[in-house]
Amino acid sequence: MFWVAPRWLVRQEYLVLVRDLLLPLPEVPHHEAMVWTPLTEVDIPRALAINPATTEAEIRRRLEEGQECLLGWAGESLAHYRWDAARPIFLPYLGKTFRPEEGDSLSAGAFTHPAFRGRGIYSVSSLLSLHQARDRGFRRSIAIVAWWHSPSLRVHHQNAGRTIAGTVGRWNIGPWRYYFVTGDVCLDKSGSIYVRPPGEGTRRSVPGDQRGRLPSRVMMSPEQDYSDYMSFWNGVAATFPSLKGAKSTEYYFECNRLLHEQFFPPLKGRRLLKTDLWDEAKNTEILRWAAEQGARPVGVDIAFDTVQQARDILKGHRPGCLVADVRALPFPNATLDLVYSMGTIEHFPDYEVAIRELFRVLKPGGAAIIGVPNKLDPFLRPLLVYTLQRLGLYAYGMEKSFTPRALRRLLESAGFRVTALTGLLFMPGWLRMLDLLCHTRFPRLAPVTGWLVRPFAWLYRRVPMVRRHGYLIAAVVNKPPGAGPG
Repeated sequence: MFWVAPRWLVRQEYLVLVRDLLLPLPEVPHHEAMVWTPLTEVDIPRALAINPATTEAEIRRRLEEGQECLLGWAGESLAHYRWDAARPIFLPYLGKTFRPEEGDSLSAGAFTHPAFRGRGIYSVSSLLSLHQARDRGFRRSIAIVAWWHSPSLRVHHQNAGRTIAGTVGRWNIGPWRYYFVTGDVCLDKSGSIYVRPPGEGTRRSVPGDQRGRLPSRVMMSPEQDYSDYMSFWNGVAATFPSLKGAKSTEYYFECNRLLHEQFFPPLKGRRLLKTDLWDEAKNTEILRWAAEQGARPVGVDIAFDTVQQARDILKGHRPGCLVADVRALPFPNATLDLVYSMGTIEHFPDYEVAIRELFRVLKPGGAAIIGVPNKLDPFLRPLLVYTLQRLGLYAYGMEKSFTPRALRRLLESAGFRVTALTGLLFMPGWLRMLDLLCHTRFPRLAPVTGWLVRPFAWLYRRVPMVRRHGYLIAAVVNKPPGAGPG
C-alpha cells in the first residue's frame, strides 16, 4: 500500500455503495454493553473529546445542514458516533455537495474511540442505521467510502449488504480540480453528486461534459433550495484559504474604506448591516474597520463557518452576526441606518428579492452602498469568469455581472434613489486572481504580483475618474424619507 499516498495526492477516488432498504435486512447484532442516544447540546464536548480531529464548528455545521447524529455509549463513556443525512450536505473531502434523491438516506460519517475499536461497534451502528432508515420510510441507504479503506468497505459492503453503484472522485493538478463519476453516480447541472434512481438505466461511461468539466463549486440554478445554497457556501467557507495579507486584498480594503469615508455619514453610533461576512472571515475585514470607527456592526451570512470566523474577528465590538439569507433578512422593517453590500447579490438568480429586502430593512433616509461585478470592465473580467466557470476553475459559484445602467434600473425599481455610481478594484481580474494564487500557494512569488498591483492602486487613489471602470461597480443609494417598507 506504499503507493496509495502518492496516488491519492493526484487522484482521489471514492466508492459509492447503495443498500436497497425494501429488501430484507440483516438483524442488528446484540451488543449488551452499548446504549444508543441522539446527540444533544450537552453531548458536543464529549464528542469533541474522543475525536480531536473534529471541531465544534464542524459539528454545528452538520447540525445546521440537518444531519442527525447517533451516539453509542459504553457505560458512561462515549465510544462511537455516526452521522446520517436525508438533505443535501457538503462533503469537505470532495469539495462538493451530495444531494440525496427522494427516499435516500446517506451515511455521512462515523467515528469510534480508539479504546473501543475491534469490538464490532461500527458494524452494529451501521446496521442500526439501516433499520432506522427503513422504519422512517427511506428506500435506499447510501455510503461513500475511500477505495482503499478496507475496514469501512468490509462494514458497508459485506456486513450491511451494500453494493457498489459507481465511483466519484477528482484529479488534483496544482490548484485545479477535475471531477469524474462512473456507474450510477452522477453530477447534476449545479455540480452536486447524486445516485441515479432505480429504473433510469445504468451509465458506465460518462459524457465529457460531466467528466471533469463541471466546476468544483459551480453555478446555483434557480431550482436549488435553501439547503443547497447553504451547503454550497458552507463548503466554500470550510475549504477556502484566507486571502488576508495579499497586496490586492490591501488594495481592495483601501477601495472599501474610501467608499465608506466618501459616501456614508459618520459611522459612530449607526447600525451598519453587511450582507455577507466573507470579507471578515477571509478577506478585507472592512466591517471590523467600520466598528473601530464607532459603527454598531451587524452581519449576516448563509454559511455557519463564515459567521463563526467573523464573530472571532469582531469580538470586542459586540457584533450581531447571524446565519441568515440576504433574501430573507431576520430584521423588522426600517431598523438599520446603513447597509453595505459588496459582491453578494450576484451569486443567486433572484437578486431582485435581495434588493427588496435591503430596501425593507433600511430606515427612511438611510444610505446603502451596493456593489456587483461590472459587465463593462475594460479588462474583460466577466469573460474570464465565464471561461473559468466552463472549465470548472471558478470558486465562487454563480456570478452575474451588471452594467451601471442595469444596476441603477434594478435599484430604482425597488424604490431606492441612486445618488452616485462609482467602482472598486480598477485592475485586471486575472491579476487579482494571480496575486491571490501566489499569496496562498506560491508565497515566494507574491512580491512579484504585489509589485504589479501597485500601479493600479496608485491610479485608483490619484485619478478618481478610473474608479468607475473597476471590475466591481457600486451604487450609492438612499431610501427616501417617508418611504414604506417596499
